[in-house]
Amino acid sequence: MPQAAVPFVRAKPARAARHGQVGAPLFPLAVRSTLMTRAQQRIVIIGASAVAALIAIVAVWLSRPPPAPEPLTVAVSNSLIGVPLWVAERQGFFAAEGLTVTLPRRPTGKLALEAMLRGEAEVATVAETPLVF
Repeated sequence: MPQAAVPFVRAKPARAARHGQVGAPLFPLAVRSTLMTRAQQRIVIIGASAVAALIAIVAVWLSRPPPAPEPLTVAVSNSLIGVPLWVAERQGFFAAEGLTVTLPRRPTGKLALEAMLRGEAEVATVAETPLVF
């Protein structure tokens, strides 16, 4: 007696059945978990674009030439406090850095401060340290 044909029914895996999918998942679970969603892809693209824009802005900022230094006048008292400035001027340290510094001398720190307050200098050396024994 011939056997009756039994229709083939494809059983759903347990995971696919829970999520309402028909048949087996397209990718195995291990491969599927490493793929990015479209939202994640957008986030990566936006982040990469932001980093590229930041690099471009920094490159343009750094390529600008530095501004020319303004001349500086330092009223210096004729005491030991002014020695480092005099040495720097004589050794050419200011010129080596591209600075134009003038050092008008004053007899005391008080007179150097007064010259600065009158607008004759931008900076002044004013403090002499008294020594008491």
